[in-house]
Amino acid sequence: MHNNEIQSKAYLWLGGAFIVAGLLMVLVFKGVWYMALPPIIIGVALFSAPLLINFLPKGVLAIWHSATPKWAGEIMLTDGGDAQLRYGLNDDGTFWFVARDVCAAIGIDPPDKRARQWHGQTLVMHHALPCMTESGIEHFLQARAIDDADARRLLTLIKQQILRKRDVERERTARFG
Repeated sequence: MHNNEIQSKAYLWLGGAFIVAGLLMVLVFKGVWYMALPPIIIGVALFSAPLLINFLPKGVLAIWHSATPKWAGEIMLTDGGDAQLRYGLNDDGTFWFVARDVCAAIGIDPPDKRARQWHGQTLVMHHALPCMTESGIEHFLQARAIDDADARRLLTLIKQQILRKRDVERERTARFG
């Protein structure tokens, strides 16, 4: 048995004992029922403590996950899977990248959720998130890649894992129709 299980059972038993003691006090002191309130309140608090300890974090996580919409676009893992770069494809065949993820991958502060410009790049909105266009992210990362190894690595990953796939698909479509 783990310490949490033992602790939870102890709270349940102790809480139950206080509740029973409070109820017995009500029976013994019939006219002075308010004297039994403190043991009953303590008993209820002790009895409900394991529920709060065990289920409150799970409830908060459930609410948090239900409030976060599922991502419908693609995800590229960077830094060995630690950082995720969300991206999608426009109707015209160009990609867009979530600006917050780009900034997290290279270690700079992200733009505001309502930002339309960021470091000289025009941002477009997709899924209520500010995003960089394909040409914008290339220009942004190339300018930073001179001095920043993270930007250089991210630019290489984007070119190899995302843009190359698109170019191969375009070539295949041009060849075979």
